[in-house]
Amino acid sequence: MKVFERSEYEEEELSCQKEEADDRLILHIAHGCENGIKAVLVYSPDSDVFVNLLYHFTESFNGLEYLYVKIGGNKRTKKTVPIHLLHSLVPDSLISVLPAVHALTGADTTSKIGAKTAVLKKSVDLEYIKSFGKAELSEDMIKSAEKFLLQLLGQSELNTFDELRVRQYFDNRKDLSLKTIVCCSMTLELHIKRAHLQANLWYNAADKASEFLNPLEHGYHTTDVGIIPQMVQKDTRPPDLREACSDGKCATKLCPCKTDYAGCLKFCKCRADPSVCRNPYTEHPSDDEDEASDNNDNDSSDSYDGY
Repeated sequence: MKVFERSEYEEEELSCQKEEADDRLILHIAHGCENGIKAVLVYSPDSDVFVNLLYHFTESFNGLEYLYVKIGGNKRTKKTVPIHLLHSLVPDSLISVLPAVHALTGADTTSKIGAKTAVLKKSVDLEYIKSFGKAELSEDMIKSAEKFLLQLLGQSELNTFDELRVRQYFDNRKDLSLKTIVCCSMTLELHIKRAHLQANLWYNAADKASEFLNPLEHGYHTTDVGIIPQMVQKDTRPPDLREACSDGKCATKLCPCKTDYAGCLKFCKCRADPSVCRNPYTEHPSDDEDEASDNNDNDSSDSYDGY
């Protein structure tokens, strides 16, 4: 539909199945550019709209010279941002994956993970998400997205959020809470699926004929009230995981691990540390294994050739 000075009429070229006004807005601007429009002013305080305008300025708005967006919720914060000038200041490598970055780090339909500004401040490899939201979602793409988010959190040496949870447990056990600990990898996978669905909608916002991905295959499920985000259905606690013992040295019969003829775990108070744990069933690396490991480390360092 087009609206001009209180008059309106149906425009067949703008007829589409897109539900969100954010996506329809992009389609309307692209259609206007095809008909010779050179300048556009958008009024929207929504960050989703801002990101999409920045991405589609050169991707879909052919011939558009000036693009402004009014942001802010009140007179004190309201301002007009020239997207056409801002676009030239942002690296092309970031512009090309901007919808994916926004969906993964938190948007109207996805959860917040990390800070968006970390993309600019930290050494982040955008190659991890170059196909995210554009190609069909695969296991490798999910793993790459998880690795990308770990980089945003400053944990580039880790591969999974499960590893980060373990690190947080040992580093901040006293102050750890559900508000500060990251989600597990199973939960993150559902988030990544929803982010992929959203990013795909944004990438194809200017294409009225684009096919929609199935939400039920991307982190959502149906209920009596409609489609809602899917929760983790599996038990995050392994069924054979024992309760951690609180005996600091495991020297007495009070140690439950010792009583069950089982070795202590890293989550026990002794942390299965050979210098502390006296549980005879706890497996520790032998002196020969330690020496062999040291020799291997020395050999590795001597033979390092820079590749």
